[in-house]
Amino acid sequence: MASTGSIVRNSVTIQHNPENLARNSELPQNKIIKEGEKKRGRPKRLKARNFLERLKKFEEDTLRFMDNEIVPFTNNQGERDLRMTKVHQKISGCFRSSEGAKFFCRIRSYISTCGKKGLSANDALTLLFLGKDPDFMTADVNSSAYQQDCAE
Repeated sequence: MASTGSIVRNSVTIQHNPENLARNSELPQNKIIKEGEKKRGRPKRLKARNFLERLKKFEEDTLRFMDNEIVPFTNNQGERDLRMTKVHQKISGCFRSSEGAKFFCRIRSYISTCGKKGLSANDALTLLFLGKDPDFMTADVNSSAYQQDCAE
């Protein structure tokens, strides 16, 4: 590139003069602008506009947590439940067998459920190795309280 105010583009030297640059339709950026002007249809929407339209379209689903107290405000708990499986996959690359993956998922599910019921992972595993079930798992399935919890 020459230091005398010229620009080298595609093996062609163009003098650095704003009037020449504006008039020269052969410049790459001018070709790109012309190509963009030729496109038909509606212009691309911004992310903010797409978000607003999705909120309008799915307003009932988006605000369901306000009417139904069982529905959480976010899906963070679901993402947290999947996180350890993903971490294991990233570290190990994969499970060696389908059976190993099932064991891992079963143990993670047990620990996650115990955590949601207020039992620490350490206590849950201690009970597991002692062959005992946590209190919430020994509920009487014929009791009316249990049946009511399952109905909700």
